This record gives sequence, C-alpha cells and structure tokens, in this order.
Amino acid sequence: MSRVISHILPAHASIAAESLRSWRQTALDQLIVLGLCLAAPVIVLDIVTSFIEGRIGWAIFNMVSLALVPILLLTNTRYWMRTGLMLAAFLIYGTVTLLNAGLAGTGRIHMVFVVILATALLPPTPAIILTGVACLIVVGTLGGESLGLIPLSPQMEAHAHYPVTMVINIVVLALLLLVITRLVLSLIARLTTSLNQAEVALAERDALNSRLEEMVATRTETLERQLVLQRALAGCSRVLMRGGTGDTYQHVLDEALRLILDAVGGDYISVAHYMSYAYGVESLFRSFRCVAEVRAPGVISKTPFTIEILSAMP
Repeated sequence: MSRVISHILPAHASIAAESLRSWRQTALDQLIVLGLCLAAPVIVLDIVTSFIEGRIGWAIFNMVSLALVPILLLTNTRYWMRTGLMLAAFLIYGTVTLLNAGLAGTGRIHMVFVVILATALLPPTPAIILTGVACLIVVGTLGGESLGLIPLSPQMEAHAHYPVTMVINIVVLALLLLVITRLVLSLIARLTTSLNQAEVALAERDALNSRLEEMVATRTETLERQLVLQRALAGCSRVLMRGGTGDTYQHVLDEALRLILDAVGGDYISVAHYMSYAYGVESLFRSFRCVAEVRAPGVISKTPFTIEILSAMP
C-alpha cells in the first residue's frame, strides 16, 4: 500500500511539471505568432523612419530583428534554444535601443518585458540571472551615459522630441500589455486545467486507498479466520488422537468443535463414531453413535441422518 501511495504522490508533481511545460511551449508559440502579426508593423514603421532619417545601421538592425521572428516560428528546435534566442534578441534590442534613444526610446519597455518573459518562460534560477543582467544593463547604460563613460547618440535629443517616438512608445507599450494579458489568461486557463487534473488524481488516489483498505481488511479477516481454523483443527486433532470418555475429554471436544464451527461459519457440526463400510450400510447405521455435537446460536434441531447421507460419508 505504501508503495502505491508513493507512486501516486510523485504523479501529482509530474502532472504539474507537465502542465507547466505544456503552457510554456504554448505561450512561446503564441508570443512568436503575436510578434509576427503585431510587432512586425511597428518594426517596419521604425525601419522606414530610420531610412528617412539616415540611420542606416539602426534600420539594418531592425531588419535583422524582424527576420528573427519567422526563423523562431518555422524552426523545429528545442524549447530552451528558442526561448534563449528570443530572450537574447529582446535583451540585445533593448540594450541597443537604450544606447540609441535613451529613456525616450522603447528600450526600457523591452527590458521590463524581458524580465516578465524570463519569469514566465524560464525556471527560477535562469530567470533571476536574466533579471539581474537586464537590471545591470539598464543601470550601467544610464549611469555610463550620465558619467560620460558612454557617449550619447547624436540622434538622442532629436529622437526624444520626434513625434513618431511617442507613437511608437505607445504602440509598443499597448502591444506588450496585450501580450502580458494573453499570457496571464493562458496561465489561468492552464492552472485551471492542472487543478482539475490534480482533483481527478486525488479522487483516483482516494478510490484506490479505499479499495486497498477493503482488500487489506478482507485479507486480514481471511487470515484471522484461517488462523482460528488452524488452531481449532490442531486442538481437535490432539483431542481425537488422545481419545477418552470422561467429562474432561467431552468438554475439550465440545470446545474444539465450537472453534471449528465459528471458524467455518456453519450451523451445525458433530463428530460421530461408526463401523467400517466393510460391515455394510445397515451395520454402519445401527452402530452410528454421535460423540459430540455443537449447534450455532438459533439452530434448535438438526435434520436426522438418513441412509443416503451415511452412504456419502467417508
């Protein structure tokens, strides 16, 4: 029984782990699709704006970032490779945006989103490490620019007052909020499914425990009955082998028969003495003598023995 329960308890953890892996895989696929459908127009707008303003390097960087989305969607690589590649792309994009546009750009929003994605898609230890890296990048970039260690981008001041900057920031923020909302709703649905599976597993465990308890009780009762029967047979055998006609012998024989009757659950039991079949059935019937008999409570009389019954006796 303990072995069965020990196998059931890890099953709950297995259900939770499998549900979490399935949700993370689904969330990653949905993020990539949303990135292709929603973020692509924003990146294309930024590419066009960069070409118009003469920021060729930034336009090329955006084109490479945009090309990464279908690559992640179409490649059938492992989950951890796709997740690491996507988070690394977000981290690099946010860092470059911070260096290029400072706080006026969307870099800070991307960094916050990297932390949220890392918390949702990664185990605790890698998520904490990536969160620390993102914080260090933001603090280091802004601190380096304020101390003059990192040169400011020539377009930073103009970019801060450019009308498209505010539009892009609002659109990016709205898209990221939409993605986060979708992640939360998906997580709630997955948790609900996981809880339902856990409830089913608990119900199965309770049913199995009930069956095991019934089996143990039945087996214990059977063993106790067999033990009582064995003791009764042993006591009866000793009495019969010893023989005798006194009151003590009769009392011991009655007790042995009572034990056998209780063990087998019958209504009546008796021990008789009769002649061998070699002398014929009639002689056997005439010589039949009941040595001892025991009736169950409520049994008043027994059916008299007939010649047919005696003929069937060994």
